[in-house]
Amino acid sequence: MTEMLIDHCFCFSCSELKRTKSTYNEFIRSSTGEAYNVDPEQAITVLKKSQFKKTVVTTVNRYALLSGRGVTLKWEAPDLSMHPGEQLMTLKIEPGGIAAAVVSSDCLEEDIEYSLNCFSHDGFLKHRIAVTNDVPSKLAFEKIVVSNQQPIFFDDCGTENIISLAVARDLQKNWDTNGICWHLQSLLVDQGRSRRKVLTMLDTDKARRLVPEIVGPLLLNLYQMGMIYVRGLPHKGLLHTDASDVLKLEADDDYIFIHSNLGAAVFNQSNIGSCWETTFDDNGNTVSFVEIYSNCGQCIAVLMPYRNYLLRQWREIIASLPSKK
Repeated sequence: MTEMLIDHCFCFSCSELKRTKSTYNEFIRSSTGEAYNVDPEQAITVLKKSQFKKTVVTTVNRYALLSGRGVTLKWEAPDLSMHPGEQLMTLKIEPGGIAAAVVSSDCLEEDIEYSLNCFSHDGFLKHRIAVTNDVPSKLAFEKIVVSNQQPIFFDDCGTENIISLAVARDLQKNWDTNGICWHLQSLLVDQGRSRRKVLTMLDTDKARRLVPEIVGPLLLNLYQMGMIYVRGLPHKGLLHTDASDVLKLEADDDYIFIHSNLGAAVFNQSNIGSCWETTFDDNGNTVSFVEIYSNCGQCIAVLMPYRNYLLRQWREIIASLPSKK
């Protein structure tokens, strides 16, 4: 499924779907401009300290894609207490969350040229930060250190049934003593596989299994209501969120397309294995997530409330969703 979803346009400047390179080897082989390996941690540090005229940020996992454009990017997990007018796109990258990174000067669209392309430990393209072709962008990318080391990838297809016992114990013990950032963190460890196992052990006031077919109707209802909410896409050590206004929603038997002010999200609904309402305390506020998992237990996406002032309305909507018997 990664190969299929990565085919979607990384810039989302239009609704047209374009083909791009999905694996490290394909990317290097197919690049028409300059492309070279860099140190992932150092490259992310440089970009965090830089200001760009325009950025296009895209993240993909096996079953979903999230792409957004904005002048600035908040480099942390979403915070319900932020002012409503603050940045609507966030990105959290854990140390070691990126196995390899390649700087490329391929022209992605008319004014987007420089990009940092991040690859997961199995060699697939998981994230891209692309910026405009101007002097500030060029100076920033010149600070990124070239790496002479060839990345080593491994196939993690046999790890679906392996969970982190430490994460599982921590979730069971501290479910209600930590807030939203702590809960999101558990989705990044192994893309939520350990968290998904724990959900089946919790009382229904903490984790309620929903009818998986409700995801499409829920997204449509939120769109028709004009409800502001957060769409989060995790991918092992990385979380990308978008809370911009939804402008259009389309769906077919396989995919759900969400077009927003900042870009778009694509969910493969044919691979949804389970869906959960999770409820916990965040600084005295009761918060609910809708967590969407694949058939193999990986988190496809998480839907979250936007800000504290919308919590009550969000909770009422999610509480009305049917449970899976």
